[in-house]
Amino acid sequence: MKKILVVGQTPPPYHGQALSTERFLNGSYKSIDLFHVRMSFSETIDEIGKFKIQKIKELFRLITSIIFNKYKFSIPILYYMPACSGRLPFYRDVVILITTRWLFKTTVFHFRSAGIEDVYKHLTGIERILFRMVYFEPDLAIQLSEYNPPDGEFIKAKKITSVPNGIHDHYTEFGTGYNKDNNSLNLLYIGSIRETKGVFDLLEACDKLKEKFDFTLFLVGQFADKVTKDRVYKTVKEMNLTDKVVITGELTGSEKWKIFNKTDVLCFPTYYENESFGNVLLEAMQFKIPIVATNWRAVGSIVEDGRNGYLVPIRNPEKIAEKIEHLYKYPSMRKNMGENGRKSYLMNYSIEKFHENMGRAFTHLD
Repeated sequence: MKKILVVGQTPPPYHGQALSTERFLNGSYKSIDLFHVRMSFSETIDEIGKFKIQKIKELFRLITSIIFNKYKFSIPILYYMPACSGRLPFYRDVVILITTRWLFKTTVFHFRSAGIEDVYKHLTGIERILFRMVYFEPDLAIQLSEYNPPDGEFIKAKKITSVPNGIHDHYTEFGTGYNKDNNSLNLLYIGSIRETKGVFDLLEACDKLKEKFDFTLFLVGQFADKVTKDRVYKTVKEMNLTDKVVITGELTGSEKWKIFNKTDVLCFPTYYENESFGNVLLEAMQFKIPIVATNWRAVGSIVEDGRNGYLVPIRNPEKIAEKIEHLYKYPSMRKNMGENGRKSYLMNYSIEKFHENMGRAFTHLD
């Protein structure tokens, strides 16, 4: 058995990377044995990437815990998820990796967020030296999709593989009892609420549709910051969408799955700079929900245009509105796309498939 020290955040807060790490840790594997050191720099979405004095204390706790576990359990493999956004997360990685990476025989970087080359482009000369010291030449780089930026290639990983995410199937428990009304649509946006996730494009699309047919848009998730929150509420009011848009805040557990069960169309208009996959797409597919999404990075490897949803260009409210209206007009198409999405989820993105693929990924290590 290969012993692996997994350093990473698990919920809270509830976001794709933390949830995926939790799913990885909860797997049962034949050839790898996982040990976990939990990051806990942020307890809410709006704390991510921001400086707090408590984070310095957490940094020292984390490093101490990595070193302690490495020697207590004689672990040769370090598994780490590099930050791909901003200077503060970069410096966090520098401190952690420069003090611990050299202790391990083998390093695995898993790019659950994407675009590390963009971080490098904005660094100074000394910072670029530090970047190369801590990130370059890992033994293995795991990416979520071949559609994502070539992060593994950029950091000169010795071996590179792609493993798509996978999630538990909640449809069997919550996917019943909803009578779909073909005279109206329930639209769903779920995730971090920020501009580059396309939220304002979606609101503009709703503005174009409000006189054409009846719908309700559920905005589910935490706001990235107060500025975004205030702007969303102001936009909803100015567009006269107060009777069309329901802002729920973050939903977890059964409340989250219940809202999926009453959703007709998932909207995922992202162009987020660190977008790497989009687990919400898999959640929609398992619930037989057609998707309207932007053709951005790995999204195009999950949403098959015309089969389980529609792909539209980024920052294009007109196209978002057009595809939503098309799905409203043709309920049979919504049903067929939903069925196709469910089949794709079961074949490619189940939790069992994810655990199988993750276990296989480590066979790339000598």
